[in-house]
Amino acid sequence: MRRLTGRLRNLLVENYRSIVIGAIIIAVLWYVPSGHILVSPGSAIAVSPMITVDGQAVGMHRPGESMLTTVSTREANLAVALFGMMHPRAELRPRTMYVDEHEDFEEYLQRSREMMRESQQFAVYAAMREAGLDVSVTGDGAEVATVRTDSPARQKLEAGDVIRRADDEYIGVTDDLLDVVGRHEAGDELELLVQRDGEEFSVRVTLMSSPDEPDRALIGIGVVTRNVQFDFPLDVQIDAGAIGGPSAGLAFALTLVDHFRPEWELLNRRVATTGSVNTRGEVGSVGGVGMKVWTADRAGAEVFLVPGDNYEDAQVAGVDIEVVPVDTVREAIDFLREFSGSSSGRRDVAA
Repeated sequence: MRRLTGRLRNLLVENYRSIVIGAIIIAVLWYVPSGHILVSPGSAIAVSPMITVDGQAVGMHRPGESMLTTVSTREANLAVALFGMMHPRAELRPRTMYVDEHEDFEEYLQRSREMMRESQQFAVYAAMREAGLDVSVTGDGAEVATVRTDSPARQKLEAGDVIRRADDEYIGVTDDLLDVVGRHEAGDELELLVQRDGEEFSVRVTLMSSPDEPDRALIGIGVVTRNVQFDFPLDVQIDAGAIGGPSAGLAFALTLVDHFRPEWELLNRRVATTGSVNTRGEVGSVGGVGMKVWTADRAGAEVFLVPGDNYEDAQVAGVDIEVVPVDTVREAIDFLREFSGSSSGRRDVAA
């Protein structure tokens, strides 16, 4: 035993320098931030277990299901960044694309969960409206939650500002603002009426291109509806856990429409989706679609519904799943009523 201990001590002494250098390298890789976010494929998750209507579970009467699809976002230290460089389906993106300079990564995740909660309400509203139920929504404007560091509006808008009008159109909920911005191109100027600390003033902001979709214009801000109020005839509860962002809206809406109108038989098949939903039932573009289509295919979904604006992003090599573009919840409903009654889950779709 004494001889073994001596040999071990000698080995440590002889390799002391290498051990110290190795420990320093590991510490640097693990603790030094890279300034990037690692984005990688996430999961395809059935949403019916997340939803209750008047305290009752939904989706139990169907052989199929509607699945939301996710991407994983992780703040990358140097070690994680090296892994991302080698992963065939992961991407390293600048931290500023996601996290505002005045917030940390946990605050970004919290903001993302707030977006999820608001998107759930929009999905419930759209689903009830499509099912013929009496619903209403009101709000007091689009409140600025964050301003991107690369936004041209950075010197004019700040967190807490409330946008009341855009292009002289009244802004009650965030969808109203998104609708106005969506009619513009990057480089256009947009006139806003803003409320700050009880005072109103007008500003003109230049729209930027979306980093994910260069053809889509953005102000470069994150917004939530100030004092949003929904009036629903039924109590709908959705628990998505720690999942954030608005892109599960279409999955929630379709599951609820199937519950409210079971005679339409929407979900007799395994359907994966991505896309935000607004109060007008429009399906909005989202990020990470190329990764999500791979996730949906791997999960065994028979079809993947994507926003029309993301259809090109979903053309990924090496997957067999059918990709169908939809611009509205109504289009998705019409497609699924035919698809769920068809004998084959794979067919050609014109786009």
